[in-house]
Amino acid sequence: MKTKLVIVFLAAIFTTACFASSTYSVKFGYGVFNMDVQSSTPITKIVFDYGNGDYALPAWGPINADNAKMTATDLGNGLYEYTIAPKDPTKTPDFGTSVTFSQVPMMIESPPTKNMAFSDYYGLFQNLQINGDNASYKDVCQGDSCTDPAPGKVLGGYYADWTVYSGHGGYSPTQLPFGYLNTIYYGFGSLNPTTAAAQMFDPYADAQNGAVSAVPYLALQRQKYPYLNLIYSYGGWGSISNDNFQSGDFSVLFTYYPQDISKLANSMVQAMLRTGFNGIDIDYEWIAPFESDTKYLGGNPPLCNPDPKNKQYFVTKPLSHKEANGQKEADGYAELIYDLRQDINKLPNANQYLLTTALISGPDKINDLASFKYQGSIAALQGQSDLKIVMDNINYVGLMTYDMHGAFDAPADDTTNPNSISNFQSRFQANPADPTPDPTIKKYNVVDSIKALQQADPTVDPKKIVVGIAAYARIVRLDTQPNKPTPAQQVGIFDLLAPFSQQAVLYSDVSGEFSGDYVHQYKNGGGADEIGSTIFDYKCILQYPNDANSSECYYGGNNGSNPIPTAMAFYGMDQLPPITEPGGYAATPWGYDATNRAFMSFDNNLSAANKAKYVIQNGFGGTMVWELDGDVSPTSADFQSKSIVYALYSQFHSAGKK
Repeated sequence: MKTKLVIVFLAAIFTTACFASSTYSVKFGYGVFNMDVQSSTPITKIVFDYGNGDYALPAWGPINADNAKMTATDLGNGLYEYTIAPKDPTKTPDFGTSVTFSQVPMMIESPPTKNMAFSDYYGLFQNLQINGDNASYKDVCQGDSCTDPAPGKVLGGYYADWTVYSGHGGYSPTQLPFGYLNTIYYGFGSLNPTTAAAQMFDPYADAQNGAVSAVPYLALQRQKYPYLNLIYSYGGWGSISNDNFQSGDFSVLFTYYPQDISKLANSMVQAMLRTGFNGIDIDYEWIAPFESDTKYLGGNPPLCNPDPKNKQYFVTKPLSHKEANGQKEADGYAELIYDLRQDINKLPNANQYLLTTALISGPDKINDLASFKYQGSIAALQGQSDLKIVMDNINYVGLMTYDMHGAFDAPADDTTNPNSISNFQSRFQANPADPTPDPTIKKYNVVDSIKALQQADPTVDPKKIVVGIAAYARIVRLDTQPNKPTPAQQVGIFDLLAPFSQQAVLYSDVSGEFSGDYVHQYKNGGGADEIGSTIFDYKCILQYPNDANSSECYYGGNNGSNPIPTAMAFYGMDQLPPITEPGGYAATPWGYDATNRAFMSFDNNLSAANKAKYVIQNGFGGTMVWELDGDVSPTSADFQSKSIVYALYSQFHSAGKK
């Protein structure tokens, strides 16, 4: 009996391998695609899903309106199932073994240049079947390249739509290290300010780029790598007034239009299916600042108050027991996550689809969210912690364990503040010698953030916790040199920050990102950080001191300047310091320019590997990188020795083999 079962099983494998032999390939144009289908047997029936209910057979070619009949069925989820067969089998018994679908539109004929409805995006043909068998992507991975690079762990990173432009180095999605990731978050989708439906923020980068359109290209990579998860992210940090980064719109929706949350959730699920992705990510950063020149959702203003210390800027009301709107923001966030989970659970093969969220990692912010008890309209959620509702309904949470410190810490006036000192933006654990008076700020680190989440929701599965890694640096300007600097201050750590007005000033020898973001965001009112983001890509740091003409430094490479301060000394680049030395507890590298009084901190391959080991030892879910274009390119000679992604891959891949 056992022998017969084995024979039958082997026969099934053999049959599948031999006869499911139809393949397809895809080429892109401006808003269109061509698809070539090859079959080992004559094609008599073609079935596929497509995002356009008005698809028509061409007047010419091997399949045309004269020789073929076609039926379409509305699947009710934004897709339509098409079936094509010979119109008269006696005259045209089959279509041959090779079929080309040419210039198939991926979107409406005249798409908008910004904020395009997903209903205007048709996408690629999906779930293609030839003669009843599933067709496979022609370039599907082979052998070891089909193996999950991080078995049992999330090894992910964000790819942002803006990185394709020259101002960000022209980083194409084709440059992504697909063989070393199993999860890619694509950011960001936006919200329609009138209907509250999900939409594409940048249609050109998303779908119109004739070279490589990110969304369909990534969808094809999911066909190539069976382990790859593609997650469409909505939200992000930033300004509401320039239709950018929709956390502000989330706040307005949650406060004024909670009845439309379910509509938004449904549109996000349909968008996921239409694009060929298999996940949704909500990056609701409810403390993101906005500008005074606001756009409104349905005629209602965003939730913002002017900052009395800097009247040029408006900032949101953060979640707080004292703010009535904080309750609505927390409830709306939880309700959106809950509605998304309900909609996903209704899908066939629902376990194939992921729901994630990016969460601000400050322990005080986590506790604040947990303190709100749901008071919205869903009876099943009444009285539950909004944080717990979120955690119960997601596959995993990406803790944004970066941006913990930066130029935004500087005192708003022209005095110094003992809480405003140089510290690490993505430090691993607290330093007992940290002189910061505020105990809350001391807990801004990876270890304490995770502890805070687990204490706020003791039922959370550790496998749901994904640790964020920064592929960039933040830089600050320091105050005058102390008369008797401590050993830590001698290398730039725990030193008083210069006041707000002196951050990101235009030094003659500190240009590039350090000053460029100051001009763009402060002088011209950008608003992502009130004083400028003062950011350097990790790959740019590796070019120092030759960063002036390096294409890895997008500002320096384009302008012939030195984006990194010219007297910067770096620490922890080749070996993280022991815990007994300055920087040992932080376990991330840093740079210090004693001449210009500048300090910068960041993750590198060593600190990333250290955090991956911590994830493995504690059974956490994995890691995610913000953002992938800041890391060393997989085509670089330094990829295996310096890349953050490769360092994470090395740890997880090795652990998965044990």
